[in-house]
Amino acid sequence: MYSFLALTMLMSRMKNMSFVEFWSKDSLLSTSVFGDVMAKDRYLLLLRMLHFCDNSQPGSEDRFFKIQYIVQRLQECFRSAFHPFQKFYCEGNTLIYKGRLFLKQYLPSKKSNFGIKMFILCDWDNGYVLDFVVCSESFNVALWERSDQGNDSDTVISLLRPYLEKGHTIFIDNWHSSPDLFLCLYHKAANVRSIEMSRTDISAMAEKLKRKEIQFTSSNIPLSLKWHERSALWMLSTLSMDQSGGIINQALESDVKPNLIVDYSNSMCAIEKLGLTLSSTEYMRKSIKWYKILFFHLLDLSILNARALHKVLTGKNFTIAKFELTLIREMLDKYKERNRSEEKTLLPRLVERHFLSLYVSERSKKKNPVTRCIVCSKHNNRRETRYWCFKCRVGLCVVPCFEMYHTREDY
Repeated sequence: MYSFLALTMLMSRMKNMSFVEFWSKDSLLSTSVFGDVMAKDRYLLLLRMLHFCDNSQPGSEDRFFKIQYIVQRLQECFRSAFHPFQKFYCEGNTLIYKGRLFLKQYLPSKKSNFGIKMFILCDWDNGYVLDFVVCSESFNVALWERSDQGNDSDTVISLLRPYLEKGHTIFIDNWHSSPDLFLCLYHKAANVRSIEMSRTDISAMAEKLKRKEIQFTSSNIPLSLKWHERSALWMLSTLSMDQSGGIINQALESDVKPNLIVDYSNSMCAIEKLGLTLSSTEYMRKSIKWYKILFFHLLDLSILNARALHKVLTGKNFTIAKFELTLIREMLDKYKERNRSEEKTLLPRLVERHFLSLYVSERSKKKNPVTRCIVCSKHNNRRETRYWCFKCRVGLCVVPCFEMYHTREDY
């Protein structure tokens, strides 16, 4: 199974039109590592049989039950493996899926506007995924029983629940933030900043500002801010704000911005970096089974977390491409030899003594019965022969099929 996962991860680094091309003998397409590790039929069989639940168990009526065990196990591992630093951010993530699915949502602002909606909570410093939620029917029902603030706000609060009343600073994007949510989190001793707001529930501000102008209002908590540079940005924050801030462009010392805008720029860089990293390591292949696509997406998140923990423990900052390639190589080196030795024991036709003889059939009424040649049939040629290999029990033409079948692994 580790070899299967390693090959699937390796496929993300190559562009082929279908699975079969990874095992192609064509000199323009051939990649020998796939055939050396696992046979094509073996890989396709594992992919087809990939399943994560027992459909006879109680609760299987819930459609999310098909992958619920994997999701819960990963959530537990992610939460326990790393304690976050002061800052982290909550981001909405969409997994592309255009088939018919009860989980599918339409998000016009996202590049992948049709897909499975997820909420991801990440550490600010190293991008570690602290927790995630897949928006499903069963999860939404549980949330609505606990709160009446709205589905997105309830999801954010449920993700942040283990970190409330500890003084963390949380950055939330504009699709999941509101003054009511900020007030709720403020009373739970959590500092909150929205990376961008443009909603009507913010206090009214002047419609037009000159470049580099700032305007802010506050009714105690939260603070509403409007900043105009190339375009207008609206912000919400429960932290105090100094109007002078850091310098974004070191070459222009006069380019001074409010601290809230500086944090906005940094948070956008972190969120964009997460999106680029996920797109570069996406193992998702075309499949009619939605839970398989979600499983490979969760595999992406696991690789990102493994890299983040490796950086914290060793201090080595590998790129995600180098880290995943090293991981693939170690997995294949550990499990490749055992897999190949098992496959070699299944080919006695290449090592034993075989002789050609006339085909004999008790069911045939013909004086000289015939059978199909197995080698010709593999190449889509219907050819009948009077000869066969009695030991292998297969029909073979005298020349050249008998020799090919007993001397070549791929005849």
